[in-house]
Amino acid sequence: MHSTETAALKVLGDIVRALDSGDLALLTLLDLSAAFDTVYHDTLLQRLEPSYGLSGCVLSWFASYLNGRDVDALQAAAAQHSQDRRYLAFFRSTTTSTTSLRTFIVGNDSATPSACVRDLGIYVDSDASTRTHVSRAVSTCFAVLRQIRRVRRSVSQQVLQSL
Repeated sequence: MHSTETAALKVLGDIVRALDSGDLALLTLLDLSAAFDTVYHDTLLQRLEPSYGLSGCVLSWFASYLNGRDVDALQAAAAQHSQDRRYLAFFRSTTTSTTSLRTFIVGNDSATPSACVRDLGIYVDSDASTRTHVSRAVSTCFAVLRQIRRVRRSVSQQVLQSL
């Protein structure tokens, strides 16, 4: 099985290869996380193989993902959840920017352009960099360090080292 890190690297690698070849790359993201919270998981797992041919490690992945997710507790939140449809356009050219792109419609759904999106836990910018991801990670680290600094005199050396 592959990790989310492997999947994210594959997506970014494909985008960079397309850009290096002079192609335009679009990454469209749909937030489907709440969709799994509106169906009964046992029924879904039983139907995935006969209806869609999913078996083996793919079926195990679905079972692992759904394990421990409570349908009843999450149905109300899922009913209010609107799917977030965004796309990210990657350019090597400085003459085109995300602001010049428009919302596009496919069927009854639309997607709006973003300068940065979060995919598999990683923030990706429209220039195919992870500048926003690094900036957020650094900001989070500094915030935690400030909190540790505030409590350092109130806790033992052992607790401080574990932080």
